[in-house]
Amino acid sequence: MMRKNRVVVVILGIIFLFSAGFIHAADKVQPKIHGKTYGEWSALWMQWLESQGFAPVGEQGDVDCSLGQKGPVWFLAGTGGGTAERRCVVSTGKDLFFPLVNAWFNNLPDEDTCANGPLGGPCTEEEKREILDGIMSDNIPGIRACNLDVTVDGVPALYSTFAIARTQSPTFLFQGDEEAVADGFWVMLHLSEGDHELHFKGAICEIDTNIQIFSVDVVYELSVE
Repeated sequence: MMRKNRVVVVILGIIFLFSAGFIHAADKVQPKIHGKTYGEWSALWMQWLESQGFAPVGEQGDVDCSLGQKGPVWFLAGTGGGTAERRCVVSTGKDLFFPLVNAWFNNLPDEDTCANGPLGGPCTEEEKREILDGIMSDNIPGIRACNLDVTVDGVPALYSTFAIARTQSPTFLFQGDEEAVADGFWVMLHLSEGDHELHFKGAICEIDTNIQIFSVDVVYELSVE
């Protein structure tokens, strides 16, 4: 986990764009799944993580994947860096939604977060999105997501033709900020009944050198029943 002001990046696997169909970051251009876009689901994922005290990113071994879940989509977490191996039960018929690379920005109460702005003070929504785009986009010098590998039972994971998408969330309430925003790459999966291995891994790399500065490797042993 890396912090810059209130920018937080959680690496949960990583994405390097190749055959899996990149979708533009603007949430409004994306189709809806179960009545919500990836961006809207990402905001709900963030609120789920906060409701669980951020514990899911640090768990190992046998875990309860049902905690805090409701509706047709269940959320999975990765780590704040390093490896994790988890085992859990998932209810039949649930889609699984999780970020590969995820960054969010929320203002701290009464803190001048955007000191470089013309008037200082908390960051505006536009400023937050610009900062996050600097992390997620490889169009400017800096860092980028790299070295993706996402498989289910050893097979590259696809959800129809819309498996992996970069999306910017709408604003949402997070840690007291009603205009928190998130930006990242997300996966939605549907698994058949039975036992499955979900494996995702990757890194954050420097654009110019391609040197890894952060890496993660996560395995979920899932029983769908």
